[in-house]
Amino acid sequence: MLNLKKILLPVDFSGRSEGVVRYAQALASRFHSQVILLHVEHDRFRVGCEETQGPPMGSIEHTLWLKARLESFSKDKLQGPHVSRVVVEGDPATKITEFAHAEAVDLILMPTSGHRPVRQFLWGSVLARVLHDSNCPVWTGTHLAEEPPGNLLSFKKVACAIDLGSHTRSALSWASEFATSFGALLLVIHVPKPSDSDRPTASTPNTPLQVMKSARREIESLLSTLAIKADIAMGSGAAPTAICEFTLGFAVDVLAIGRCPSSGRLHSDTYTIIRQSSCPVVSI
Repeated sequence: MLNLKKILLPVDFSGRSEGVVRYAQALASRFHSQVILLHVEHDRFRVGCEETQGPPMGSIEHTLWLKARLESFSKDKLQGPHVSRVVVEGDPATKITEFAHAEAVDLILMPTSGHRPVRQFLWGSVLARVLHDSNCPVWTGTHLAEEPPGNLLSFKKVACAIDLGSHTRSALSWASEFATSFGALLLVIHVPKPSDSDRPTASTPNTPLQVMKSARREIESLLSTLAIKADIAMGSGAAPTAICEFTLGFAVDVLAIGRCPSSGRLHSDTYTIIRQSSCPVVSI
């Protein structure tokens, strides 16, 4: 069973940081998680932003001002003994990753970018590095700027996009356990690479149709081995586009994808899927 004891929520005080709070609320409520709000102060994020109205960086007044600001951030939504707030200084991506590792965080919740052009560029680079360097799942999405209406969020449809690579099992297991926790339906999406039809074997002719059939059999076998119940959707063309079309068409609430942090690199489509997805994306 999925266990999210600690959820890390990096905060840059932008509208997108406020939007992601709703997801922290929903997850913490279901998994009884400790939520840690972390602000990493760095001078790059003060250029051209209203935060420059605060006391000079490096001063005691600035530190106290930051702590007070973080303490009041979404206090009406995230409060109680299970919520802690931490301010540190340094390189944002490095500090977020180091903190997550030191605290044995189970999930990092991050919006994709900030609310102004400078922030969008800088925060996007921070997210890319966190995705690359962290060894725990990272939950993010471009749509998190708008706070969803109504009560606590629920997740009725969960999708997992796989490429049958080395990280497929971990992504499938996480998605399955998450779906089970919310009583959600699970959809497995696979888009064979165009090059797959260029490598025939004795049992698999090099035609797109045969490649599709062979991949479906492999997925069915894998799901059976892992004792996972799921529907299967097979796509074609560019993987990010096909995956995002499936999530939109099936009204998916959250999409899980695999990545390769242990090998020191991101899957080539990871960031593209995150940017294009209409729902949150969890990179496992």
